[in-house]
Amino acid sequence: MMPALLALAWLAASAPPAVAQATLQKAATVEALVAFPGFFHDEPVVVRAAIAFDGDTTWLEDSEARVLWAGEAAEVLGETVVETSGTFWDVGRLEAGDPRLAPHQLAQLSQTLLGKPWPAPGELLLLAAERSVPAPPQIAPSLRAIALDPDRYVGHSVSVTGRFRGRNLYADLPLAPAQGLSDFVLQAGDAALWVTGREPRGDDFTLHVDFRPDTSRWLDVTGRVRYAGGLVWLEASRIGLARAAARPEPVVIERTQGPAPEVIFSAPVQGDIDVERATRIRLQFSRDMDAASFENRIHLAYLGTDSPMPAFTFEYRGGNRVLEVRFAEPLPAFTTVRLELAAGFAAADGALGEAWQLSFSLGAS
Repeated sequence: MMPALLALAWLAASAPPAVAQATLQKAATVEALVAFPGFFHDEPVVVRAAIAFDGDTTWLEDSEARVLWAGEAAEVLGETVVETSGTFWDVGRLEAGDPRLAPHQLAQLSQTLLGKPWPAPGELLLLAAERSVPAPPQIAPSLRAIALDPDRYVGHSVSVTGRFRGRNLYADLPLAPAQGLSDFVLQAGDAALWVTGREPRGDDFTLHVDFRPDTSRWLDVTGRVRYAGGLVWLEASRIGLARAAARPEPVVIERTQGPAPEVIFSAPVQGDIDVERATRIRLQFSRDMDAASFENRIHLAYLGTDSPMPAFTFEYRGGNRVLEVRFAEPLPAFTTVRLELAAGFAAADGALGEAWQLSFSLGAS
């Protein structure tokens, strides 16, 4: 693992803000957290990992990935493997003043470990653990058991039952193994796996990977377990409809919300003049955002005239937290444009932003 990349798990409880949001817990491996920190950021997760001691430091180990484990853990001392659940954070994606991070002294830790006052995204990863227990024995393979401990089952043929979730239509997993166009996700409770090698069809059924109504169906899948780069999947040899009784409920966690999201940068900037008529408007946010929350909250108008604005589209890019507005045609010369972002746009954890405005003037070209 690169020295600049450090994943941290803290068992110390933090003082939660007053607002919480219900969300689904995701079963993962430590390797997956390190490989896909942006996907798991600010999400409740559960991991199963071995404990390793290095002087005064305690680690959780999973394949080649290591997670630093700090804080009190009296209930699992003496155990070799534990199951830990809590909220995962890529600290560099949060603001230093986020009240959820106050108990952890992360600025000091960043200075000590990375030589700078605050980490960049991907450099300092933290699991604020709320529950840790001795890992239960893995008696028989299940979808959850494989998702938490894939190394145990790699190369073996197993049979599991889960809900058909199409081509990751509900964002259960961070990435597809890209084995074929018919790859789909199978989910049960807090765990999910990719299934490859066979289409989701049989003698008496055919499911479509891009059709949400089909995700009400449950399947029995037999296949060989594969695991690489933090992704787990089954190379299916048989697929059939599952009995209705095999329906574990998802684990719902009350996730505490962070501070309200804010616009921290815009292009054009507030009050800009002589802006190109073919400009695009870009807004960068302080937190990861819920892209759907921008729908019907972007209002555009010319100041001093009732002329209609041209049609526009918008796109939110999560990698850099940027909302981009594109116009169907160049804007009129020497006009002033006002953008209003109505209150209620939301961060990924549900925290709501307040109304925001931007005005700028166009030039001749």
